[in-house]
Amino acid sequence: MELPADPQAPVAAAPRSPQLLIRAAWAALAFVLVWSAAWFYVPPLVRHVAEKAGAETLGRRLTMGAISFQPWTLTLVVESLAIAGAEQAGAAAGPTATPTAPQLAIGRIEADLAIESVLRGAPVVDSLRIEAPTLRLARDAAGRLDVDDVLQRLAARFAADKDEAPARFAVHNIVVTRGSADLLDAGVEASHRLRELELGVPFVSSLPSQREIQVQPRLAFVLDGSRFDSAAEATPFSDSGQGQASVRLVGVDVVPWLAYLPKNLP
Repeated sequence: MELPADPQAPVAAAPRSPQLLIRAAWAALAFVLVWSAAWFYVPPLVRHVAEKAGAETLGRRLTMGAISFQPWTLTLVVESLAIAGAEQAGAAAGPTATPTAPQLAIGRIEADLAIESVLRGAPVVDSLRIEAPTLRLARDAAGRLDVDDVLQRLAARFAADKDEAPARFAVHNIVVTRGSADLLDAGVEASHRLRELELGVPFVSSLPSQREIQVQPRLAFVLDGSRFDSAAEATPFSDSGQGQASVRLVGVDVVPWLAYLPKNLP
C-alpha cells in the first residue's frame, strides 16, 4: 500500500538555470567594453567642451594638442593647451585676422579623476598637475590691459550667476611647476619677468562635507630677480574664512617698481 506524500517534507531545489550566469557574464562584458570605449570617446569630448567654453566664456580661441584618457586609472592628460591673445590692433575680425602670441600656454595638464565623482554627483580630482604655464600680458599707455575683454566677460558672467548656488567640486594635490609670466608695460616703459613659479595646494573643495578642511598652500617665484617664497594655512570655504600666512623675500630690488609711485610723492 502506497502512503500519501508528506506535505511538510522538503522539496528539492530546482537546479539554477544557466541563463542567469550567462546574462551576468554578458552584462560584465558589456560594462568592460563600454568602460574601455571611454579611452576613445573621452578625448574628443573634452576637446569639444573646452574649446566651446573658451569661445563662450573667454571670447578667445582655446586649442589643445594631444589628449589621452586611461579609463582604468581615470587619468586625463592634455598636452599643449593655449588660449589665444587679443587680435592685433586694427586687424579685422574673422578668418583673415592675425592673432598675437598665445595669452596663456600650458605645456601639460595631468588630472587623476576619482570614482567618487559619480557618487557625489560633482567632479572630484585626486591630483592635478600643471606644467610650464606661460602667461603674457601687455599694458598700453592708457593703462588698458590686453586681457580687459576677458575680465569684462568674466565679471558679467559672475554678475549673472551670483544668485546661483556655487559650483560643487573637490580638487586634491594641486601642483604648478615651472611657471612664468611676462608683462610689457608701456604706461611706465618697463617690463617685468616672473620665473620659476611653483604653487602647491594640498586640498581645495566646496563640497559640504569638506567645508572645514584646512589647506596649506605654497607659492614661490622669482620676480625681476627677486626671490619670493610664502606659505599659508586657511579654511577658504568656511563661513569664518580664517587663515594665516608667512612671507619670505630675498634680495628684493624695488627700483623697477618706483615708476608706479605717484609723481607727486616726496
